[in-house]
Amino acid sequence: MPSFDTQSFNALYDTYYVDVYRFCYWLSGNKDDAKDIASETFAKIWTVETELNAKTVKGYLLVVARNLYLQGFKKQNSQLRQEISEVEIVSTADTEAEVEAKQSVEKVASALKKISEPDRSILIMKAYEGVSYQELASIFNMTINTLKTRVHRARVTLALNANLGD
Repeated sequence: MPSFDTQSFNALYDTYYVDVYRFCYWLSGNKDDAKDIASETFAKIWTVETELNAKTVKGYLLVVARNLYLQGFKKQNSQLRQEISEVEIVSTADTEAEVEAKQSVEKVASALKKISEPDRSILIMKAYEGVSYQELASIFNMTINTLKTRVHRARVTLALNANLGD
């Protein structure tokens, strides 16, 4: 039996779905996989029987999403979906600015994939999702100083891999 009613769950979903989806997209690099992982995240939350702490619920959701991603969502049909996405990109009439923007995003996404876990998740949660160091320390069972060092190193690696330092 879930620890909250349908109305509470809907409020939780409305509040955090976009953040969870965006995090999943950064992890998977694929919109369809991101939707699947985000949906599965909320399905898992629905079955949680303990009370969720309002202060850490976003971090909890992101950890569930990360675990689902690591458990196999990234392998499931990602090759086929990538090929379909590439065909869609080629078939659309993009302006030069849109093409450059897509290339920049693809460059960053590719560079992110080169950062090992858990550093990639820590960086995404901190830089893109705005999760506090305190929350990250609780989630990853690390000291704040260790997290700051890992975020810094991940940012440097990201910049080098994406040639953002030019």
